[in-house]
Amino acid sequence: MREIKRINDTLQKEKTGSVQTSQIYHLVILNKEKFHVLLNESVPDEYLILFKLLVQEKMGLDDLAESCFMSKKRVLHCLALLNARYQQVFVIKTVQRRGILIQVKVTTRIDLLASLLQRFPDLLNLMNSPAQDKLSQELQQLLGVILPEFNQVREFITRVELEQQVKACVLLATSCSASGAKSEIKDRLQNCYLGKVALYHRLTEEKENLWMAIWNCLLQYQTAETKICNLIYLHVVRAAIFPSIFSELPENQRKYIQASDPLAFDLAEELRLAINGKFPQIYVNQSFLVIYALMAFKEQERHNKQKILLISDSNALGAINKMLLQQALKNAECTLEVGEEIQDQEQYDLTILSGKMVSDSGISKSDYFFEGILGDQDIEKIKTKLSDKYYGRICRQELSGSHILKYTSTSDHFLEVFTNCLQRVEDQGQISSKGSEALLTRESAGNQLVIGSVAVPHIVSNEIRQPYSILAVLLEKPVFLDEQKVTVILIMVVNRNVKDKGGIFKYLYREMKNIINVVGYETET
Repeated sequence: MREIKRINDTLQKEKTGSVQTSQIYHLVILNKEKFHVLLNESVPDEYLILFKLLVQEKMGLDDLAESCFMSKKRVLHCLALLNARYQQVFVIKTVQRRGILIQVKVTTRIDLLASLLQRFPDLLNLMNSPAQDKLSQELQQLLGVILPEFNQVREFITRVELEQQVKACVLLATSCSASGAKSEIKDRLQNCYLGKVALYHRLTEEKENLWMAIWNCLLQYQTAETKICNLIYLHVVRAAIFPSIFSELPENQRKYIQASDPLAFDLAEELRLAINGKFPQIYVNQSFLVIYALMAFKEQERHNKQKILLISDSNALGAINKMLLQQALKNAECTLEVGEEIQDQEQYDLTILSGKMVSDSGISKSDYFFEGILGDQDIEKIKTKLSDKYYGRICRQELSGSHILKYTSTSDHFLEVFTNCLQRVEDQGQISSKGSEALLTRESAGNQLVIGSVAVPHIVSNEIRQPYSILAVLLEKPVFLDEQKVTVILIMVVNRNVKDKGGIFKYLYREMKNIINVVGYETET
């Protein structure tokens, strides 16, 4: 009943509905759109539990379950979820006669709680009204207590982030006082910011070393750019002052990037390891590093030029459309032809035709039709078709003859089968021992890519001459990877000097979403 009252208080406050309890429980929704927004903004169980543990510092399982209105089984499930999700940041463990404790590995307890409050500000609503009022009053007073030295790093933290750190200090200091510890809020706050100023000075002093560590990571992928290095360095400084621990890419966006740009995640992980090698106390969120990696890849362009044939029935419109294509497609050369008597059409990679023209005499094929001036959507579709033509040709060349293998195994364990497959292709001279070891190390780390029922282990290498080396292993018996069935292993080795490292993965993602074996894939492409 207490939970029903809480739900009703929230729904009525937002004017979205209520739970009626005449004879049976019945949810009445007054505003469906606002109700869905409210659901999306609600605090997941695991973060409610984390908040309780951070603020109370230690709690028994029974007390935690009761305070969160959950079963003990649900609480234990959430604790396991938190430990798995944030294993780099903290560990939650049960200590006999002390209860459930959080051991922070990276950053500080204050920053952990502040980041949680930033992600889920509604957590403060769990406090009673007098406590919230007191916190608001103390917040304004304490903002004036922050050390003058902290002004050196003010540019790296927002007002809202600063307020969350102060609130975290108040909540933690109050908790310590309530449990008998002698801790003054002002002292805790000043110690927090003294530590941050000292860390900022270290980052400034060791900027060159950290910058070079970032540069070397980017260099491994041939994406080293001064602008990107500077952006990542400044992000590390911001993370030192206020780490965004609980900000994540939306799950659907994350899955798409993992499938279409997996090397961005590989580079992000190498950047994280390099940064933490220099500053292990700073938590750098991988989601942000992935975005910087994508930016680094976007700065690169393919050297080879593809040829576009633009056929128009108007000189004026044709000239305008040619200019638009040349501006938008840096890696393409566009030839304009007016009329229908086109010679040697086969020399072009893509043929674009005006939709008003009759596609007959002299025009053997066309890849895209348009009318009038090409718009942004037309340009994007043409980009995709041009990319598909380029990577489709590479895949057809690579996925032929000895590059397609059949493998039979009694095991259904992915890593075991993959290890055996690598040994076979290594014995046949299709991959080096160094490449084989790198692939196995990467897959063993757990950052695997699976599209449909196709596993795509991949690495960047300087051992191959061609832009890409692709090997397809058709499995007679399916194996399982994180409960996903795998029938094909597509081994991808990308030349380190290739500029557009993500392009071929975007192509494969589009082609393989609904295809479960390489033979079908090869036929359709």
